[in-house]
Amino acid sequence: MIRYLIILILILTSICTASENKIVYTEEGKFCGWPANEGIWSWGDEILVGFNIGQYKHDDPGHDCNLAGFIGTVQARSLDGGNIWTIEMPHVLDLRKGAKLKEKINFLHPDFAMKLRDSVLWYSYDRGKNWNGPYEIANFNKNNLRCRTDYIINSKDECIAFVTSQKPDDIEGFVYAIKTTDGGLNFDFLSYIAPMPPLGGEHNFSVQPSTVKISDKKLITSVRERRGKQKWVDVYESNDNGANWKLLSTPVPKGNSCNPPHLLKLKDGRICLTYGRRIEPYGITAKLSSDNGKTWSKEIILRDDGREWDLGYTRNVQRTDGKVVTVYYYTTKENERQHIAATIWDPSGNE
Repeated sequence: MIRYLIILILILTSICTASENKIVYTEEGKFCGWPANEGIWSWGDEILVGFNIGQYKHDDPGHDCNLAGFIGTVQARSLDGGNIWTIEMPHVLDLRKGAKLKEKINFLHPDFAMKLRDSVLWYSYDRGKNWNGPYEIANFNKNNLRCRTDYIINSKDECIAFVTSQKPDDIEGFVYAIKTTDGGLNFDFLSYIAPMPPLGGEHNFSVQPSTVKISDKKLITSVRERRGKQKWVDVYESNDNGANWKLLSTPVPKGNSCNPPHLLKLKDGRICLTYGRRIEPYGITAKLSSDNGKTWSKEIILRDDGREWDLGYTRNVQRTDGKVVTVYYYTTKENERQHIAATIWDPSGNE
């Protein structure tokens, strides 16, 4: 009875949108997951997304993956806006200490991509077909970094990266911004984004920022927040290119079990936020903002046919025709193993 009541409330407070779901990758006996950890990039309708593969092992209430076994990183590429995907394996995840970068990175190269993962970075000048690295994130490689890819490029030599480190209690984590003005040879601390979560307790964290540039000086970033069993998403605003931050809104309030949010600035100027919904009905959800993150639309249900909570970690790009491609990991009754999926949807009819 309670479940049906929850579903009724969601129907009354949410928007359903026409969408098309695609399988990016699935494999017998494998768990595929966590695109938010590995990054997404696009060049027109060419899309590249990274994700992890491990051995499938049902674990209730944990992840359906043998976390003690080998977990590798691969990437999938689409040349037609997310309809057809091919798997590539030129990039093996290597979290060992990186080498020192000796040559400046050109952040404005037309085929540029960069990945930040834990305490190292890689970069590519050929749309991720080949990666240079790993290189240490200079001056921060000993800070117990737990980076996922999130950066804003300001010029050929200047880039701001948004990172997570473990707290003093060795629990991940808290979020802050670092900046390079010399092509990645050195990074300097720029600012704290969200307040330090309380020390102690396994699940007190602020992690996995996702940032978009509104104007030359204005940035907004979303942060995944958790305190014990309470989970939510906050959005912070900077009006001085990342030097200072203030809380702007809470688009996903406490009590709505969610996982890493991802922000995308749409071509019409609106901001798109997506996340995995980890309470029934399990699925993938979006919200839109027409005022740069101050207020948000009702939930836009991209899909709600998830088998269980172990899904999400969304990443988004916008195609040349205006449709959004949202990539995530997922599980359904028909396809129980966690796989990588993509939903293609049109944000133009939603407010």
